[in-house]
Amino acid sequence: MIIQLHKLTCETEFIYAMSSSSSSTTYVLLFFVIRVSEKVLYDICHNHADSSFCLKALKSDPSASLPDLVGLANISINLADVAANKTLELIASLKSKTSDTLLASQYESCGVFYGNIVDIIEDAKKAWKAGDYETVFVKAGGILTYNVDCSDALTFAEASSLQEATKEVYNCFTTLLRVSKRLRALVLGNANAKSKRNLAY
Repeated sequence: MIIQLHKLTCETEFIYAMSSSSSSTTYVLLFFVIRVSEKVLYDICHNHADSSFCLKALKSDPSASLPDLVGLANISINLADVAANKTLELIASLKSKTSDTLLASQYESCGVFYGNIVDIIEDAKKAWKAGDYETVFVKAGGILTYNVDCSDALTFAEASSLQEATKEVYNCFTTLLRVSKRLRALVLGNANAKSKRNLAY
């Protein structure tokens, strides 16, 4: 078996294992590295609702000053996971402290929405580990919907702390959505490029 590196774009490198026999040559994709530059970070974050939040989040991993795009997706998932679970805890705390039945019911609705969000995050984690970035992208979009549903359900001024928390969650998942969208596009584009090369053979 021979290990070969194929640079398909200026940002992406695919590593293949090549095994040869008298009848055929087989290429097996082992892994890929999608390199990230400051320009890529700018492209991801510049249309974000809070671009400074996005940039700070993507640079928040102290183990790497500029991780690859797959690493950025993992950072985004982890940050979103922490924010969503903290918000779920806040909802439970706020609900236990209010005597207003209508406000309590709004907190209860948000608890249901955020229970769904936490479950979907686990699905996104599994998809990331499997290299299924299309699913990561879809899950991030679904989470944003539940987050907006919670925010829309809150009508009391007393819920302002929860409204602030939902904004942070929104920013986290918008960041994940934008990272996973770019990652999905690159993987799809490189897969198409590989398919065209195979047809050329």
